[in-house]
Amino acid sequence: MRVLGWSLASLPTLALVAVAQPPSLNPAGQQRPGVPAAMPASPPPAPMANRLDEVLAQWEQQMKGVESLVATIRRTDQDDVAKTKDEWRGQLKFQKPNRADLYYQKVTNPQVYERYLCTGGNLFRFLPTRKLIEVYPLPQRAAGQPVMDNTFVGFLAGMSATEAKRRFEMTLMKEDQWYVYLEIKPRFPDDKAEFSNARIALYKSNLMPREMQFVPPTGNLVKWDIDNVQANVPLAATDFATPQLKQYPGWQFQNMPAPGTATPPSQPQPTKVRPQAGK
Repeated sequence: MRVLGWSLASLPTLALVAVAQPPSLNPAGQQRPGVPAAMPASPPPAPMANRLDEVLAQWEQQMKGVESLVATIRRTDQDDVAKTKDEWRGQLKFQKPNRADLYYQKVTNPQVYERYLCTGGNLFRFLPTRKLIEVYPLPQRAAGQPVMDNTFVGFLAGMSATEAKRRFEMTLMKEDQWYVYLEIKPRFPDDKAEFSNARIALYKSNLMPREMQFVPPTGNLVKWDIDNVQANVPLAATDFATPQLKQYPGWQFQNMPAPGTATPPSQPQPTKVRPQAGK
């Protein structure tokens, strides 16, 4: 089970095939045209493939220097069948190797919100409509390995270029004076459970993420806009402290199985009582 569908679904977080559009504004706020919706039918030429390796290597080196970050986030959920669009606004705090706090509230009703807090040892999922905080123990990882094996968080945490290419089919779609555009398709079942296709726009200046668009298994578009990214800002341990119920009157904790562990199905009650041998 992937609790953190921050894809960067729930970091988060990281696309609708042949439909998702890149950022419409450049860093200076000037309007700019979008790219064509149609994807190339054939692999990129060798120079583009080589350029992808260069971009991934530069991105890996850039992210190695990021120990923490704070960013304003905007999430948009678009259902083309129901013709609905939900918009959310919030903030992401992240600190290597294993602490994160993602909070966003619905624009039309701020009382409706989602929050995912990772303290390093546990993941807390806040469900305000049920006044419930689910507690997921997180597995121990090797030194230097992010505790949260999530696409969105993995990209922010500095997933290696080798690991990124192993897990995903990656294509450099194009680059302009502002952004580098990547298309990403998952190779393995765990990642396919998060999304089927993604487009990511990275700032060309520092290769930090600007926008991530995903298509989860539902087929609906989930877009994350990441604004005002501040890298290596001081963050205190209290920023990722374990929540206390006294802070949430009427709420309850509920212990959950560790992500990725299967809960054995309960056995159905027999419909007939059958005699046992010797009784």
